[in-house]
Amino acid sequence: MAVTRPRVDADALADAIGLGPDELAMRKGFLEFGDDDVHRLHAMYELTHEHVDVVIEAFYEHLMSFPETAAFFRDPRLLEHVKGRQKEYFIRLTQGDYEQEYVTDRLRLGSIHERIGLPVRSFLGMYAFYLRQIASLLLEEHPGEPGRAFEAFHSLTKLLFFDIGLGVDIYIYQRERTIALQQEAIRELSTPVLTLRDRLLVLPIIGILDTSRAQKLTEGLLRSIRESRAKVVITTVGPYALYGGRFLRSPLPSGSLMSWGEEGPGTWITVYAHGGHAYVVVAGYRFDTSMHDRDAPGPGTGPRWSKTLRRSSAFVARHPRGY
Repeated sequence: MAVTRPRVDADALADAIGLGPDELAMRKGFLEFGDDDVHRLHAMYELTHEHVDVVIEAFYEHLMSFPETAAFFRDPRLLEHVKGRQKEYFIRLTQGDYEQEYVTDRLRLGSIHERIGLPVRSFLGMYAFYLRQIASLLLEEHPGEPGRAFEAFHSLTKLLFFDIGLGVDIYIYQRERTIALQQEAIRELSTPVLTLRDRLLVLPIIGILDTSRAQKLTEGLLRSIRESRAKVVITTVGPYALYGGRFLRSPLPSGSLMSWGEEGPGTWITVYAHGGHAYVVVAGYRFDTSMHDRDAPGPGTGPRWSKTLRRSSAFVARHPRGY
């Protein structure tokens, strides 16, 4: 289910994720990122400034060589914008002061990648590419001093892993926001009460049924029952739905449903069955015990309704006479 996710300012993102001074200090301590690392990175400023164009162009040439990632940058304006931001990012790595302002800038850049849908694996691959490029530059900058080059490289690795943590935080936070908005949208879905025959109603419940939504559905159902003077309401799955709707004398296993009723799909109700599974489609809504449909989020098992119809070639279609 597509939802519109309002943008959140980078400063607000830091607060929402919990990236305050204590949290940032803890993360740096865990990475053993200290003053010596800051000094080494600052000493690399001229090197990064001199080679920034070459490194970023090489990175995007590498990125555009893969169809999966190139697809995100078909718009030349977007590509140039992201290149410019990456150049700023690359130089900023060696400018010191890795506190709140630095974190806010990192969150802003990570938000761009997450918003355009860049996969996490590609996002992480960017850092691997940077490390390879900078390792070569440091060895060229310090010929005959591999120890010094390694120390600088080690300091940069710590900072990049600090940044990776911020980027992953962004992906997780934004996707959790999307899930929450989708769940809210599902709660607001109208659930039609369908009349199959005189005094027989069907209530197709799509998605998650929480307390708030259950109350709304109950109120709507009671109103429909009162208006139609219904005696039977179908709200469950498979043989139990048919039993509740008085189409069966008793619930049947899925295999027995292969010869139940009339052959072929029905106008309103169709049961699809084979030896190991059965599900029912009522007025275009599928009720099933196993699904991974976007319009019916939840665990992989458990009965619920969905607008999405599954492939039925392995099933026998049957229907109750007259329906």
